[in-house]
Amino acid sequence: MLLKPFTAYVAGVATVAFAHSCASGEPGKLGFGLGVVTAFLLLAWLLASQDRQQRAGKFLLRLSGAKVNTPAPVTREKTAQEKPQIRKDDSPVFTDVVLALRGMGADKSRARWAAGQATMRLPDGTFDEVFKLAVQALRPLSSRSASA
Repeated sequence: MLLKPFTAYVAGVATVAFAHSCASGEPGKLGFGLGVVTAFLLLAWLLASQDRQQRAGKFLLRLSGAKVNTPAPVTREKTAQEKPQIRKDDSPVFTDVVLALRGMGADKSRARWAAGQATMRLPDGTFDEVFKLAVQALRPLSSRSASA
């Protein structure tokens, strides 16, 4: 956009106007003129991008008291394979496996995912059985095929 050359032009005009007003002895006109130029520059800066235009529009709508409808963010539905269905009252084995995987360096979401996969396959399994399945679920596919 041509905002930088325009700003340079307005700054030049303001400099000439300042010099002229100092020479003529009328500082009142200069103050008014510089105030108008400053307000115009701020408005031009505010409306320089699409994001700022939308933000300014929403601000003016809120200022007028109108209700602003913002769309909800779009989220992708996770499949049953990505997000295992786990009860809210997680079993102690599930919690222990998640903590053990976190202790091994897995991040929280991957540890919960792997522990969920393992507890779905062995709902009544012991810690050792569920932990082994969870570690296998965390291993990359390339290392699974090489060890099999």
